[in-house]
Amino acid sequence: MKNKHSAVKVITILTLMTLLLALNCGKSKITYSCDFKAPNPAWEPLGMTVDETGNIYITDRVICSVHKFNDEFIYEGSIGEIGKPVGKLMVPLSVAVDDRNRVWVSDFGNASISCYSQDGHLIWSRGNNLYKEGNNKPVKKEDRFPLQMAEGITYCEDALYIADSEANAIFKVNERAEVEVIETKWTLLHPEDICNTPDGLIVADTGNERLILPDGTIMKVNTETGSTLIPERVDVRGDMVLIMGEASSSKQKSKPTPYIVILNDKYHKVCEKALDPEEIGDAIFVDDRTILVSYPKMHRVVVYTLD
Repeated sequence: MKNKHSAVKVITILTLMTLLLALNCGKSKITYSCDFKAPNPAWEPLGMTVDETGNIYITDRVICSVHKFNDEFIYEGSIGEIGKPVGKLMVPLSVAVDDRNRVWVSDFGNASISCYSQDGHLIWSRGNNLYKEGNNKPVKKEDRFPLQMAEGITYCEDALYIADSEANAIFKVNERAEVEVIETKWTLLHPEDICNTPDGLIVADTGNERLILPDGTIMKVNTETGSTLIPERVDVRGDMVLIMGEASSSKQKSKPTPYIVILNDKYHKVCEKALDPEEIGDAIFVDDRTILVSYPKMHRVVVYTLD
């Protein structure tokens, strides 16, 4: 009988170990890898994106340009320059690259959207506060966009989608520069980002502390502390969804803690990481294992690895 009980005990232990291993195999962690090399020590990196070949584009609110890096993080040049006239940049926020390698930039200072070629040539620009080059006369009313604060942008199927945090709306801009408002069944409050997925668009409905998923449902994301994450940025790579935002508990007296949260294609949490308590500009996937996070006031972009 003793041997039988011992055998049952060993089997039970092995079964528990197998279950624990199976559970742990599905878990991941985000670890610090290195710092991104800055093109200028004074830069304040904000929005980021990656094109189909792995090139990285980062907006800079101090130098007022979009910096381009290759897939080895080597600086290759900049697009745009500071100024008020049409096509210049004052405080570039977000950047997107389409399937023709055109570079789209949302600019806070000019309340505008500009489109550039890879060599920096301005293709077109529209906005609310733009002035024509040389004469400082406002652009015609029909050439303006109804933009107030174009925070997040994404390109999908020959159209640019814009999350406007002041207009509380999602705009769609087609190839003819025509603008329409995308209707949702939910009332938006300060949406700060939008991302294209194979199933549709995900919106970071920041003011309502929730995500709006491609099928129109809403989702709240909680951190390990039980606090609700206020989503500010969203990105997708394959079957993974990256959410960056801030969370604070009712007991927390200091400023909110920024987090990265990774979800799978079923929108279940895979892992999360608390970040440095500084202003964060953006967080994106570079590939399946590499994540970039921009810290404007710290003048740095940090490379993290998803293990």
